[in-house]
Amino acid sequence: MNATVAESPNRLKFTVNDVTGNRSMPIEVPPAMPASQVAKAAASMMGLPQDVPWALRDDQSSVFVEDEAAIGEKVAPNANVTITPKTHLGGF
Repeated sequence: MNATVAESPNRLKFTVNDVTGNRSMPIEVPPAMPASQVAKAAASMMGLPQDVPWALRDDQSSVFVEDEAAIGEKVAPNANVTITPKTHLGGF
């Protein structure tokens, strides 16, 4: 980030990478936006299938961001996150 430009307190900027590592995209969203909505919007912007549930994983901590959490509470400015399909393993 350019030190002479103040980051807007009502926008969170970070980078989303697809799970294959082939695509990367900067994103800017309201910090109060739920992570599930951010994941859905990022998937749409990256041309990923919309019939798949998506999750965000913080690349630094490898922790998945809870769907209901405000993105600004779980993702730091200028962070890198990976968008990954949600998978369900185990019993029915």
